[in-house]
Amino acid sequence: MENVGIGAGLGAMAFWIFVAAVVVASYWDAIKKRETQHETIRRAIESGREIDEATMNRLMTLGKGSSGRVDRDFKVTALWLLPIGPSLLLMGYILSSLNEELSGAFIPLLAVGGMLLLMSVGFWISGMVVSRWYKE
Repeated sequence: MENVGIGAGLGAMAFWIFVAAVVVASYWDAIKKRETQHETIRRAIESGREIDEATMNRLMTLGKGSSGRVDRDFKVTALWLLPIGPSLLLMGYILSSLNEELSGAFIPLLAVGGMLLLMSVGFWISGMVVSRWYKE
């Protein structure tokens, strides 16, 4: 670890700048979608046309990009996370067997993979609990 130079610090800084840019971009996108949505509703009201409740609900959910069902979102997240945990375990095993210097990678990757597996189970259970809120 004493051979870590300025490149590692710059790499870490670039990673966190990228994460911040993604977060800011997602907020900006949500704000722009909401502005467009409100503008559409405002123009419909200004035109003098009568808007029924079904049309208003459809306009309000137009730009969400989600199913509107939190239980399904939880389950989809669980299905996305589920294969990542064993993949990290396999990656740690392969890295530790390839090189003696990387033998310490197995335990941290085992911990991260286990954490992701537990998160996946938690999201699935959350989806099952929340699905009771919705009546067919």
